[in-house]
Amino acid sequence: MASMRTVTYNAGAYLVEELQRAGVVARFRHDGGDIILFDLWSGQRVSIHLIESSIPLYEIKQTLADNTANNIHTLFILWADRLLPGDGQRHIAEDWLAALYSLYGDRVYAYDIYGSEIFIFPVHFDGYGFERQVRFGTTVDMKHLVCDKLNTTAPNFMGYWQVAGFHSTARRQAHQEKPQPEVTAAALETYYAILGVDEDATFEIVRKAYRLLARRYHPDLNRSPNATARMQQINEAYEKIMEGLQEE
Repeated sequence: MASMRTVTYNAGAYLVEELQRAGVVARFRHDGGDIILFDLWSGQRVSIHLIESSIPLYEIKQTLADNTANNIHTLFILWADRLLPGDGQRHIAEDWLAALYSLYGDRVYAYDIYGSEIFIFPVHFDGYGFERQVRFGTTVDMKHLVCDKLNTTAPNFMGYWQVAGFHSTARRQAHQEKPQPEVTAAALETYYAILGVDEDATFEIVRKAYRLLARRYHPDLNRSPNATARMQQINEAYEKIMEGLQEE
């Protein structure tokens, strides 16, 4: 298996390449492998921090405070395989992880490597209170990078912060344990929802989302009893979307 540093730096290189491809960056100011600082065309400045091991809450707060004081929007992206619970699990997060998902609307952003491919995707913490249901999303679209300002009011995490994240107009990803019969007759938008991508997604975004889901649900890799049915859903959605893109 690749070393921690190699995986993180590869993820950083992938991010730089995809941000350039999306055309959202006006200027890269720093690329340290695990910290990437750049300006958007809007004039806003973003610092992405790739996290490969658990990070104490005080360090999160200090990073946010320093960046906010310098008018920089912070985006933490975690190595999913090392730091996050599995898809579908119920989980009570440690304070540092709960602080992060409070920053990004009950989600965090994650990276993982499968073979030679790097994937960046949201991980949702659904529900209320301390115990949450973990739900993995599909690949983010770099052109949807946005900046925001918010206040957090938790006793151990109070403050005003500037953050960045990936906004999506896609409907909640279909994540049923059993296939739905109506999928075969559904409109094209339903197929996009199954892959968890927007209807204006490019061929590359659709392909990346499909490959990520195939890694999760292919029966050779996923031993759950519903993996085959789920994979059939994913295959059908991908086929229909590709047909639509080819017609365009």
